[in-house]
Amino acid sequence: MNNIVSLILNSNIDSDEARQRHIDEINQKKDAVRAGICPRCGGELVRRNG
Repeated sequence: MNNIVSLILNSNIDSDEARQRHIDEINQKKDAVRAGICPRCGGELVRRNG
């Protein structure tokens, strides 16, 4: 249990710069999806009707 807690605490983003970079990356992925680009491969997204 202590190993898990230690791993989680060490993985936290401590610096404001790293936190801002992380948020910027998330926003770039959201913008790409809105533009119809797959964030993983860069391919074109296709709208499907279920």
